[in-house]
Amino acid sequence: MTRRLGQLATAAGAAATGALTIASIVLAATPTPEPGAGDPRSSGVGPCLVVDPLFAILGVIGVVVIAIVLSVVYVRLTGGPRETSDRPTTSRR
Repeated sequence: MTRRLGQLATAAGAAATGALTIASIVLAATPTPEPGAGDPRSSGVGPCLVVDPLFAILGVIGVVVIAIVLSVVYVRLTGGPRETSDRPTTSRR
């Protein structure tokens, strides 16, 4: 019982520290924009479009291709899929 209370006190202390840290960061921010920040959009671009949409789509496709290639390399390096008899069995209780 004492160990459980100690764990609960530790968790509560960590949560309070995290909450106070986040609160201090939020209170330190200013609600007014800095002078001279300017508009990050290019001329002739509509609202909410900071970069070229085609560039963003190509970036997403690039990330997908990299993920697929790395997955295939990992499977090849680790020996590929194994037979079911080679897999360790786990008992469900």
